[in-house]
Amino acid sequence: MGGGIISIFSAELMEPYIDVNGEVGVLAVILGQVEYFPIRDWYTPGKFDKEELAVLESIGLDYRWPLPLKLNSSSLPPDLPDLHRRLCHYFQKYVWFGDENAYDLIANWIISTYFRDQFRTSPILIFDGVTIAGKSTAMAALEQVVYRGELMTSGSGPAIAREITDYNTTILLDEALDGLNSDRGADIYTMIKSCFDRKGMWIRADPKGRKNYKYKTYTSMAISIKGDTLPTDVYNRGIRINMTSVPEGTELADIMNCDEDDDVLDPISPLRLRTELYALKTYTAAWKDSGSFGGDPRIVNFKAKAEETRDHFTVRLDNGQWKYAFLLGMDGNAPQIRDRNRKIASTLYSIGLATNSEREVIEMIIKQDEANREIAADTPEALTFSSLLEIVEETWKQEGVLHKNMTMGLFYSILDGITTTQVARRYNLILTEQGNATKDPVLTNKVTANLNALGLVYRRGTSNKSYMNPRDPAFVANWMRCLSRYAPRHLAKYTALVEDGQYLKR
Repeated sequence: MGGGIISIFSAELMEPYIDVNGEVGVLAVILGQVEYFPIRDWYTPGKFDKEELAVLESIGLDYRWPLPLKLNSSSLPPDLPDLHRRLCHYFQKYVWFGDENAYDLIANWIISTYFRDQFRTSPILIFDGVTIAGKSTAMAALEQVVYRGELMTSGSGPAIAREITDYNTTILLDEALDGLNSDRGADIYTMIKSCFDRKGMWIRADPKGRKNYKYKTYTSMAISIKGDTLPTDVYNRGIRINMTSVPEGTELADIMNCDEDDDVLDPISPLRLRTELYALKTYTAAWKDSGSFGGDPRIVNFKAKAEETRDHFTVRLDNGQWKYAFLLGMDGNAPQIRDRNRKIASTLYSIGLATNSEREVIEMIIKQDEANREIAADTPEALTFSSLLEIVEETWKQEGVLHKNMTMGLFYSILDGITTTQVARRYNLILTEQGNATKDPVLTNKVTANLNALGLVYRRGTSNKSYMNPRDPAFVANWMRCLSRYAPRHLAKYTALVEDGQYLKR
């Protein structure tokens, strides 16, 4: 290109590919055009200068993921519903899930890896199960079709962060919890959390100086674990897919040898699927300024679907039903989609709207929320609130008050008489009933520390006793938040304590 450095360095997208003859090349989207640079041309004297050659080599030779074939410019990429359907069939060929909805959700997640720049969040896929459940098979199947999939069985937080920053890879961590339990676990844990948000930044201090290393770590990530518990903050940023042993008589194909069995003519061949996915990404980059959004199958734009998702999750109908539930014909008691669940849905449900699989996605998200509540119920904070709630409910019943819903006056009168010592006793009683009690009871100051963390303040009273302080300006709002998170079934009885759902605002 001699003198044409600007053409390569102005490329909006550059991807390595492999030709049918096995030759590696680099495609580039430059000024709305897709151009190909096969390796045989890189070293032609006078064709590329030193800087251009360095770029081509770094992209075309230093990749870590399965490559697509050179795109066929004479054919249009497939439409999303058809591609989604074939991705489901591809996974069904190699991996067994007890929940059929998992195939639809994973297919949408795979698509999201190619267009994560269009979303604010990238949910984490979490495969959980026993050793022989097929988690490694699922990770290997993902590696073949996700965008720049890099499968790792070990690695430090800084190493993974550099891969994301330098290569924009989709990270697949097989048996990641082993790393979390190592000396480097804290680094890996904080790095995993930072991947979820588009503004994700992972900062690590230089151990030999005063410099800080900053990595932009927003990416798509899947991890597999074997029954151990992940930190709650990781579960809250993803979708957990439970895997069990394959039923007797079920035969699956061999993903470890898919490269030998690959046939590009097969509609669910991993080589063909990833080539078509790369084609969608490439042509979207090339044609995104053409003004043809919505009508040109070469262009994938989820903006309109994201706006539709927002409408579905924020509009409540006159009958109290959320709009998404009404449109999908779901039960009138379908929950509000909020907090991190909504962030997850803003990506996967939006893609589901484009692939006609939005119901499957939202059912998985609701199921995940229920599982997260079970996990959250085992935390010290959750147990502390449950202890206080039990005392409140028992006192309410014992006093024989006929109100079906809690009033502010009744709430004050009950909470005014509850001491932190009572809460600590109930805490230890629940531990005993669960079979989790230790030899020495949990001290009252540990329980009061949990109350403080929940924002449920107390005041010093007579006889050196501390009493709950429901008149504190933030107490009711914090009480309602705790109900929403730890005991949602009780929520309706307490809504009269607040006006216009103020407790829902965080």
